[in-house]
Amino acid sequence: MLSGMDENTLRQSLSETKERLALGERHIAKQRTIIRRLEAGGHDATSVRELLAVFEDTQRLHREHRDDLEKDLSVADRT
Repeated sequence: MLSGMDENTLRQSLSETKERLALGERHIAKQRTIIRRLEAGGHDATSVRELLAVFEDTQRLHREHRDDLEKDLSVADRT
């Protein structure tokens, strides 16, 4: 189990991680909209694209954490 968490803590952490994932998806969608608008207006979107890459990397980490929590809960449910 992750950090020796008990089942209730795992479930709470999973719930929080899923909330972060949902919020992250909204941020990513908004960032893509900003990029499209900037580029459509002929503006440089380099720094905004860099921020999008950070958002996407963070989202990847949250997905990995969610997957680890789900795996640990699956093991906990079998015991």
